[in-house]
Amino acid sequence: MVKKLFVFISILLFSLSFFAFAQENLQGQTGLELELSAFIVNTIKDIDGNDKEVFVPATRAQAGQVIEYRVIAVNNGENAIPVASAKISVPIPGVTSYVDGSALENDLYRLEFSVDGGQNFALAPLMRTIKNDKGEEVEEVVDPSEYQLVRWTILKQIEPKERHIFSYRVEVK
Repeated sequence: MVKKLFVFISILLFSLSFFAFAQENLQGQTGLELELSAFIVNTIKDIDGNDKEVFVPATRAQAGQVIEYRVIAVNNGENAIPVASAKISVPIPGVTSYVDGSALENDLYRLEFSVDGGQNFALAPLMRTIKNDKGEEVEEVVDPSEYQLVRWTILKQIEPKERHIFSYRVEVK
């Protein structure tokens, strides 16, 4: 019961932290409005026996469940947002881990991740330098479950009233 309450509070706090991050990253980007929603991803069998995903609004989640976060970005300004000027950063809640490959990239935006609280972002897979048993510095791939933030950088103009959906999934620990 305590863990369920903790996950519920974490989902609520995540929503609040998202808006703080979004406002900080979009200062001066008048017109771009963001909306966050969270859905529990359930897989069911359809009438033909094929797997089908069903999305239920997430207010509470249990360990092992997958949540899909969706950020809807709409340019409600009169002019298009300049190329490559908008960055949408979204934290990955601490009680969850990023589902590898669930956030997608296309020619409209670049997808990057951070493992240091947003100080640095890079394309996946993220790498870090460690010392091996011989004391030599070597590069290793960071497990996606360690990702702390997702960031999309807009590469092309978003026209007035144009809407884009950015999504990624996490698994509740």
